[in-house]
Amino acid sequence: MRYSWTRRTTAADVFDTNERTAAVIERAHETATRLGSGFVDPTHLLLAILNGENADAAHSELLASLGTSATELHASLERSASSRRQPDAPPSGRLEYTSRALNALRLAMANARRRRDTGGGTPEDLLLAILADEGSATWKACARVGVTRERVAAALERRMDGE
Repeated sequence: MRYSWTRRTTAADVFDTNERTAAVIERAHETATRLGSGFVDPTHLLLAILNGENADAAHSELLASLGTSATELHASLERSASSRRQPDAPPSGRLEYTSRALNALRLAMANARRRRDTGGGTPEDLLLAILADEGSATWKACARVGVTRERVAAALERRMDGE
């Protein structure tokens, strides 16, 4: 059976959000708009996670445990985002998601459901899902500064264990 492709998929269609994640998604739209992008991609999502209101201390501590800094990661991600081709006309209205961004949102939600997390996917789930896509420009930008999925997962696990 064929389905009509007239309706576009949005983050709300695939991601049960809690307040923290809803704020990340909103910031990702703002970041993509500020950078002049026609779509929200994983780089915008990751920049939004790192630019959160309460993210500075928590993510700085996490990145420090990985041997990098938020400044290094921001610079690498900004370089990656600015090197992509920008649309000829500025986007109007709500931006759509790239397939990689939607896949990251879906994977994050699946991981939250697998954990039986009733609060919906968290920004940490989204961070791990973004880092799982080893072919993406976002993954390459993170890997340049030593931020990999395995290292982040181990650091998050240590944090949850109270170390």
